[in-house]
Amino acid sequence: MTDFRLLTTKKNAVFKIIVESSLNPNNFQWGEADSVSSIKVPSYNRIQNPVSVIKYKDSTYFYKFDTAPNGQYYSVFSPGVNLRVEEGIFGDWKGQLTHFWSWLKCLKKEIEEPDLWADLSKYQLQDYDQINKDIPNDQFSSQQVEEISAAINNIRIHLLKNHELDQPQVDSVNEKLNYLIDCSKRFGKKVWFFLSVGIITFIAGQIKIPQDQFLNILHLLRDIITGILLLPQYMIGV
Repeated sequence: MTDFRLLTTKKNAVFKIIVESSLNPNNFQWGEADSVSSIKVPSYNRIQNPVSVIKYKDSTYFYKFDTAPNGQYYSVFSPGVNLRVEEGIFGDWKGQLTHFWSWLKCLKKEIEEPDLWADLSKYQLQDYDQINKDIPNDQFSSQQVEEISAAINNIRIHLLKNHELDQPQVDSVNEKLNYLIDCSKRFGKKVWFFLSVGIITFIAGQIKIPQDQFLNILHLLRDIITGILLLPQYMIGV
């Protein structure tokens, strides 16, 4: 058996890079796996040549610090740049650590990216077919983006003023509303509309807004949509 697990000094280097990447080390945990260098023996389920694997909690994402049969530093990781799971040989420890830094950027992008499908499913829209027909999917004009930004900031002020939120909740609200503003610059009107309803609904559930107050926020959202897109007010069904 050859033990390829990382030394404490190397694990500490990993810790420092995670902190420098503005990620929380508490969200990671260490584990072990068998090395790619191990000879696979049928019915032999024990780890022969252990390697260190760092996993992002409550997800399927991981980074496996391995060593190839030729002695070079080898990694298997998820997420990859283009695929859910990718692999590569990075020469020495310095090369592997540099790649781990790059992997953290991919990880951060994936964990911070809202799931559009999940967000849309959080709120059942009335008159979906009519809404889908009435809203065009062309890009917002620069003026409309500015109007959306101002209106979303009004929702932000309303939420922060009328609800007692702790700092993590404030950060989450700001992050999602900023994302919604950014999406108005990149997505078509139809996609942005459905996304906006999903995100506002997600925020309401996250900070546990009572139903009557939630309707007030939906009214604000409706006013944004009907005012900027000049659409009928049945859109959100409130």
